[in-house]
Amino acid sequence: MGRSADSARYSVNMTGHGTVLPNGSDNDERYMTVGRARYQISSGMKTNLAVTGSFWLSTIHNYSTRRNGQRRAFALSLRYKTGPWRFKLMGVRQDMDLRNPGSNDIVTVGDYDSVYNIASRATIGFIEGARTIDTGKFPVKLDLFVNYANVWKDSSHHAPNTQRLSLGAFWTDKATNRFRVWSEFYLGRNDPNVGAGQFTNGAGQGGDDKYKSSFLVIFGYYFQ
Repeated sequence: MGRSADSARYSVNMTGHGTVLPNGSDNDERYMTVGRARYQISSGMKTNLAVTGSFWLSTIHNYSTRRNGQRRAFALSLRYKTGPWRFKLMGVRQDMDLRNPGSNDIVTVGDYDSVYNIASRATIGFIEGARTIDTGKFPVKLDLFVNYANVWKDSSHHAPNTQRLSLGAFWTDKATNRFRVWSEFYLGRNDPNVGAGQFTNGAGQGGDDKYKSSFLVIFGYYFQ
């Protein structure tokens, strides 16, 4: 029910009518095949170690050239839990063989009624650490976490990396577990969701290549 042509949605998807952006594309993703496998290396009362692999394969149709390209994405992650501590390490590789009339280095995606460009070929690294805090008689449960992500782009235009450091806290009431609050501080560079002037091309050809910050708080009530 938004005003945009093809991005009035909550999830990030490729979008048609993205040509309003510089080097924007007019694509549609079809025939998606997704798979995931998880192997439990060790499992105990206090420690847990698991490795997970996943893939995403699809056809990408360009409305301007009426030709089909491909998307191939693969991810591998390692999760480790010991007592109140949790750690995650993940690597992702994404390749899009596009058939755009112009640049094939970026592709337009959209969500929340807005469109922006991302790199079509990139390698992503992600690391996170989290800890559950003993709050005693305090009526809420608390988890603290910190994570860092870096996107290395293959663009021939030498687009600068997209980076984000996140420091956050997750609060939940002990009585019902229905009231939940997420609060996060972001420090990002060329991140479309951190700082002014980065949204349309920060994750594509890059923004102003400066570190910027923002603070986000989400309140939720869950009925079940």
